[in-house]
Amino acid sequence: MSNDRYPLSTADGKAIPFEVLSPKGFLTVAATAVVSNSVAVPANTSIMSVSSTVDTILRFGAAASVPATETLLSDAIWIPANMVVMIAALSSTFTVIRGGASDGTVTAQFYNAWAGLSLTTQNQRR
Repeated sequence: MSNDRYPLSTADGKAIPFEVLSPKGFLTVAATAVVSNSVAVPANTSIMSVSSTVDTILRFGAAASVPATETLLSDAIWIPANMVVMIAALSSTFTVIRGGASDGTVTAQFYNAWAGLSLTTQNQRR
């Protein structure tokens, strides 16, 4: 473990384990042919992990849609079925839509970065 990755320690000088994220909570959303309602990302969330039982399109700040061929959706991400994807929360809301023929469920886990929970002096090298 590199000190550059996680330079914090406890008050008595013991190293803190490799966990660099603090979970804030999670939710599930149905992935169907109909765009989901807008889902709120908890305040001050910078990182989230997303998994889905089916191929899914997750779009931040706008209604998810299956794009036309060769159309770039810069505010969307493709979530392959049965994979966990770590992403930066790009907006305070997102919507989901299935990317294939069958319906499924999307699970989103929200995190705080530990560095954001620490004191400034703990993050500075002396």
